Amino acid sequence: MKECKTKKVILGSEDYVILYKGEPSEPLDVIYHFTSIIEMVNDRGLSLAEGEEVVCMTELSQELQDRYIKDITERNTFKEVK
Repeated sequence: MKECKTKKVILGSEDYVILYKGEPSEPLDVIYHFTSIIEMVNDRGLSLAEGEEVVCMTELSQELQDRYIKDITERNTFKEVK
């Protein structure tokens, strides 16, 4: 096996983050699938603070999308299996 970096990261339209005043309110590795957001609202009574919002990854500014892509790329190393 050899390690290889991902070549391309695509942000999903089913993935969401929580922003506070337009900036991530959690570390960049915290990304929620839409079903997790629904569960957080229905089962845990998710309550956002003033200035917080849940935003789809594909609706983030290009700058934020680039930050998330850079973080994902730098954190992930995949094993190539032969």
